Amino acid sequence: MDAKSLFVHVLEKYKTCKSYKDEGKVITTSTDESKQPPQEISFKTFFVRPLYFRFFWEDGYGDGNTVWCDGKKSHLYFLGKMDDQEHLSAAIAGATGVSSGSAHTIPRLLMPDQIAGRSLSEFSSIELVREVLGTDGELIHLRGQWGTQKQDIWLDRSKMDIVRLEYTRHIQPVTISPRELEIFKAKFTPDQVADLVKIQSQMKDYDVKVTCNYTKVEFNQSIPLEMFDFKPAPRS
Repeated sequence: MDAKSLFVHVLEKYKTCKSYKDEGKVITTSTDESKQPPQEISFKTFFVRPLYFRFFWEDGYGDGNTVWCDGKKSHLYFLGKMDDQEHLSAAIAGATGVSSGSAHTIPRLLMPDQIAGRSLSEFSSIELVREVLGTDGELIHLRGQWGTQKQDIWLDRSKMDIVRLEYTRHIQPVTISPRELEIFKAKFTPDQVADLVKIQSQMKDYDVKVTCNYTKVEFNQSIPLEMFDFKPAPRS
């Protein structure tokens, strides 16, 4: 089986499963830690078809955050604030950036007709990199591509579950536009403006590597629907 056929088989498993759950961590590292220090986010996913969903994540700051759907209504609880959402896709979108993408990637595969955004199923090409022996068994390393963006994927060979994702993102400093510079000149002293321009000129591009590891992945196991009737504890 070639890489494309293999991955289509994996995608179908996620798309048609009756239930799914996992635990995992996202680790973000930068080539310039002075601009972005290493970050780690832990998460848990629970899903029962057609639309029961719960995703919990925490980054070590605060009490944790949750996006969930009780089968009909969707909600987002983030930084102690709860927002009702019109659609689950909107709730997940609200959690995607702050969870380093982990709230979106697998749910997008589980519910392709419900969740919007870029999907692993939309690779323009995919190739087999190699088969490797990992700490938990034999893995298949694939590499997909959207245009110039590459994504590495590791599959558990025996189960055909996604156990690791990795990609590199290029960060470019935000530059000051001529219009913004004129606004700054009107509000700040010439010395302050000169300092700002100097800082901007010294900023350099850097890369960020994002690694997402999935553990305790289970398909088609019983998950009580009470799990999706989530009520955040009141903040003291």
